[in-house]
Amino acid sequence: MQDGKRSGTLCGKRSLIPRHFSQIQRTGPDMVPSFRRFVGMVVLVVFVIVYAFTAMVIGDLKLQQASFVVQLIYFAVAGLAWVIPAGAIIWWMQKDGRNRT
Repeated sequence: MQDGKRSGTLCGKRSLIPRHFSQIQRTGPDMVPSFRRFVGMVVLVVFVIVYAFTAMVIGDLKLQQASFVVQLIYFAVAGLAWVIPAGAIIWWMQKDGRNRT
């Protein structure tokens, strides 16, 4: 407290912005999102859209005459198989860009 005023106040009234926000640096590498994460996000979105469309077309064209059980198994496996490559993309996005020796 300086001069009888509380820290984090404006004109003697309580500030709407918490004190810890005023201490955050407004410049530097922490303020810019990682380019790796941006690229990973774009690749992930494109991959999921292309994968879903491809799985749907393959299932529709190849399994029209198949039994309900075969269709159910295909769409269950195809509906979950995208998780493995998406997990690899997310793992790559989270990796630290620095070389470790």
